[in-house]
Amino acid sequence: MVIQANAEWTMATRFSENLACVYSEDTCLSGYIDRSGNVVIPIIYQYAGDFHDGKTVVADEIGFRYILQNGEPFTNAYWEYAEDFNNGYAVVHQSGLAGYIDADGDSCVPCIYKRAEPANDDHTAWVSPDEDHFFLISLDDGSVLAGPFLLPVYDDDFAPHMGHYYVIKTENGMGVIDNEGKMVIEPAWSYIFVRDGEFVLRN
Repeated sequence: MVIQANAEWTMATRFSENLACVYSEDTCLSGYIDRSGNVVIPIIYQYAGDFHDGKTVVADEIGFRYILQNGEPFTNAYWEYAEDFNNGYAVVHQSGLAGYIDADGDSCVPCIYKRAEPANDDHTAWVSPDEDHFFLISLDDGSVLAGPFLLPVYDDDFAPHMGHYYVIKTENGMGVIDNEGKMVIEPAWSYIFVRDGEFVLRN
């Protein structure tokens, strides 16, 4: 299917959940079209992201917020910055600090961290109060499950994991914890990586 640009917009992104973000070079604003090329969410936003789980991030002169596929607000809250939903949670930022909201739009972890990673698929997430030390927290109640750790970064994978097991790093070396924060492999290894569904350990 080919959809031609028109007077309202000049550029479009890929479709996400049957809607595509479009951009007007005349106004420098964005909105959304459906697969027939009809503008279904007005071109009024300074920023517009992809849809995930029926919601997307947009920004106007007030700040960042979430809207639904019909253009209505998902929540009335505005944020200094907001990220896409991932595994039922989204990272939001206020006053330079980060926290989380849940799939209902309620704050589940207050904005108290310098860094907050996208939610894992087991209701946990990695956060840091100083960008040097990281904790695994529960997104159900915000409690700390494990940490602090010095986490390695492998390519785009923040905390390499397999299932509900995560590679961690301490001053003594690398180890593995489970999603409840229990140590599975003591941190005494110089290198741990995932290959063919197994953890590979190196001294």
